[in-house]
Parts: sequence; C-alpha cells; structure tokens
Amino acid sequence: MDTFLLVRVFDFFLSYYIIVIIENKEMYMNIDIIKFKEHLKRVYDYMVINQSLERCDIIIGCGCLDVNVPKKCASLFKDGYASKILFTGGYGTKGQFSMPEAFVFKNVAMDEGVQEEDILVEDEATNTGDNFRYSLRVLEKNSVFCDKILIVHNALSTRRTYLTAINIFQNKKIMITYPELTFDTFYQKLKYKTFKELRYTVSVVLGDIQRIIVYPQLGWMSYEKVPESIIESYYILKEMGFDQFIMNKEKIDSLIMECGQQVENPIYFM
Repeated sequence: MDTFLLVRVFDFFLSYYIIVIIENKEMYMNIDIIKFKEHLKRVYDYMVINQSLERCDIIIGCGCLDVNVPKKCASLFKDGYASKILFTGGYGTKGQFSMPEAFVFKNVAMDEGVQEEDILVEDEATNTGDNFRYSLRVLEKNSVFCDKILIVHNALSTRRTYLTAINIFQNKKIMITYPELTFDTFYQKLKYKTFKELRYTVSVVLGDIQRIIVYPQLGWMSYEKVPESIIESYYILKEMGFDQFIMNKEKIDSLIMECGQQVENPIYFM
C-alpha cells in the first residue's frame, strides 16, 4: 500500500473516531450537536475580547491551568510591551500544581528567556478580584507605578477578567489579551475531551456569563449589558446540561451577605 493511500485510510479512521466520540457525547447528554456548536460559537464570540495592544507599564499574567498564559506574557515582554511582568495566583486551581500558580508561571516565563529580576509575584489570590487587589499591593511595595496595564488570561476568561479589572484598577487604562485560540481550534479540542471534561469546560463559560450579570450588584465587577442573543444561548446550553457552575438562589444570597453591600431587588439570573 503506497504512502498516499495509507494517509487517506488514516484520515478516514480519524474522522470516524472523532464522529463516534461526538455522537457518544450526544447520546449521553441528549444534545443536538449542530445546535450546540451554533450557540457555543455565539457565546465564544462574545466572551473573547480582541483588542489592539500598545506598550504598557506592566504585564499581569493571571493564574490558571493554562501554561500558555505565561508563554504569552514572555512573548509580549520580549516584544517590548512592558518592562516588567507580574504573575498573580495562589492555589486557585485546587491542587493541580504543587506550588502557587504564580511561581509555576514564573518558572515557565524564565524558561522562555525572561530574567528573574524582571518578574514580580503575587502568590495568595484564589479568585480574579483578589488577583488584582493583591497585585496592587505588590506593585506599590515594589514602587511600580502604572497608568497602563496589559492583562493576559485564557481566551474565554477575557471578558469576565476585563470587567473585573476595570472595576478595581480605576483611572487606569486596561488592555487584555490571550494565547491565540480560534473557535475552530477550541471546538476541535473539545472533540478529544472526555464527557466530564467537556461538561466542565462549557459549564465554566456559562458560569462566567452568570457572574457577568450577577457580580456588578455586589461591587465585584463593572456593569455591562449582556446581549439578548447571549442570554438565549446561555439558556439553551444550560438546558443541554452544561450547568455545573451555575449558582443557585441560596448561593447568590450568601454572596450578597458576604459582600456587605445593600442590594435592593437582587438579580437572580440562573
């Protein structure tokens, strides 16, 4: 059998394998794959922020599981977008790393050629708000004064992260970017995930949409009106079973108590 034919046979079986995986998930979750992809694409286009970048005073890399984030920070640093990087994150990934996220990211950046003296670390934060609140302390302690801040996070977290950042870094220009990830690449990666991983990934995105709507009343995020088309897609994907990180009324009530804000007519978007 010649090489060309072998490649065609391999392509056929690979395509079949991908289809079988998707169909098995479809049967397990009882979802319409075409409808799923359509609404996931709509949500992706909203949640991922694309901005023009300019030189800033600091690059802040937000801790998460994606080690492409510190690689992107290192690339931006070497391209002259800032003279310092600050990595922020404690054990927010629940034991996925053996050390705080900030130190994992610092090591990755150094492997990419960034010198240790050009990296600051904040290693206590376990949520996005604290990432930025605690980063302010580190910047002040190290006498780093910033008017313009460039934030790096994974693609699907950019809108939630940006709305949190502008709420905390007031009177500063905030830009945000991410390691390159097109929707097609994101969707192809989903095909190789287990059912548990697939449900987790999409549920995180829907949880972020809920938080964009709920958190401004708690003072944790700047307000932005979510388009009706995104709300429609949110409910359709939620009905398909991607509801793992949707907060219920009791959870939202507990957050209202925690924030100490006087919230009249609370928004319970669920």
